[in-house]
Amino acid sequence: MAPDGTALGNYPQAFTHLGLIEAAANLDMAGSREALHRWATGRSQGRSGS
Repeated sequence: MAPDGTALGNYPQAFTHLGLIEAAANLDMAGSREALHRWATGRSQGRSGS
């Protein structure tokens, strides 16, 4: 928010940012290419991977 209380950006853009943050966190937590691949495969099959 701006100092005067008005919103900056737009509401749908916030969801994009959350997705970007989640992706960065998952890359950081994966620690290896194989772990990231297992997580991504689980997500695409409808499992949370956690």
